[in-house]
Amino acid sequence: MTITMPRILKCLLLATIFFFAIQTNLFAQTQTMDEAMRLKKEQQLAPAAEMFKAIAIREPENVEALSQLATVEGWLQRYNDSIATWQRALALQPDNAEFHTGLARVLFWKGDLARAEAEVNAALSTHPYDLDALALMGDVKLARGQNRQARAYYLKAQEQNPDSADVKRKLVNALSPLRWRIDLGFGSDNYDNLRGHEAGTYLQIGYKPNHLTDLWVQHQYLHHFSRVDNSIEFGGARRFSKSFVANANVAFTPHNDFEPNWRTHFGGDYQTLSWLAFTGDIKILAYDPGKVQTYMPGIRVRVRPWAEFSFRDGVSHNLDQTITTNWLLRGDFQLREGLALYTGYSRGVEDIPPLRSAFNEVYFTGVVWNASRHWGFRMDWAYEYRPAFYRRLSVSPGLSYRF
Repeated sequence: MTITMPRILKCLLLATIFFFAIQTNLFAQTQTMDEAMRLKKEQQLAPAAEMFKAIAIREPENVEALSQLATVEGWLQRYNDSIATWQRALALQPDNAEFHTGLARVLFWKGDLARAEAEVNAALSTHPYDLDALALMGDVKLARGQNRQARAYYLKAQEQNPDSADVKRKLVNALSPLRWRIDLGFGSDNYDNLRGHEAGTYLQIGYKPNHLTDLWVQHQYLHHFSRVDNSIEFGGARRFSKSFVANANVAFTPHNDFEPNWRTHFGGDYQTLSWLAFTGDIKILAYDPGKVQTYMPGIRVRVRPWAEFSFRDGVSHNLDQTITTNWLLRGDFQLREGLALYTGYSRGVEDIPPLRSAFNEVYFTGVVWNASRHWGFRMDWAYEYRPAFYRRLSVSPGLSYRF
């Protein structure tokens, strides 16, 4: 059989095209992984996750792509997706301690402490001196209220890296819990009408019988409308599950001039997703002529691990049988560990005796700084505008001590 030159050239051309196609595909895949890592490094997490996911689909056994995808999904608080991806990686490498630790960390963030502990144990069974696994086990034990065991794991982690500032901080947090707390503060209100300057102080003593419950009693001294009222409040808060927290308080004002005879508040927060929670508040103010009742449902949305926004819409049933509404928007930002900032705005019609119903709007902001394990400071500001009545500027510093 005779092979002609055109046929030989055709075969060579096809072979060349095939070779370059393979090389181009491999080059494109390498570039894609490099690009995904670059996006991750630059904190462009959503695009990085999409790129890691595309690689994992194209290469189902690429454990590096799977582990990177699971990590980024966890950072994005897509906890269920991250857990599923970690499990895919572990199916390929069941004894990989890093994968067990990664899965445990996401389970810990989600609040599934029992499964998180099991996964860390799996990591430590093959790598008993792994720094990340030891520190994470300390976090899990601390979250379960087992402070002594948490401290033991943190000490083991510190043996692996004595200079780790993160482990040193965790050791401090694992000390015997500080069950008592004293809060005191002063509020200065300046009005642009005849009310002039008014003030108030508070002193609160709190006790934490366990890591789920807080109890407190508070005294308020209020100087308003050229009169003085003294109120005593009793309150508590409890976490009933990883998703549901509730709080309540009741306050009494003997010999009152402007404060209600008594007031009470019930509130709750139910987290349905890692980034979404529903909230609700009921407030009752009791005066001699009757009661003011306010119902305020709302939502809370976490847009970043360090930033969340909440919105509440309130309806009040007043002494004169009218119904008024108001709403509130607030943002909370964890600037760094121990330092938080909040800011917000509210507006609507308010009915709080002895003032009659009137439109008002309030701008408010504040900062909370936990300077150490024992000491904390805060500063709150508010500006209220009530047309035809007054403008009010409020400044309220506060101090807390835990022991």
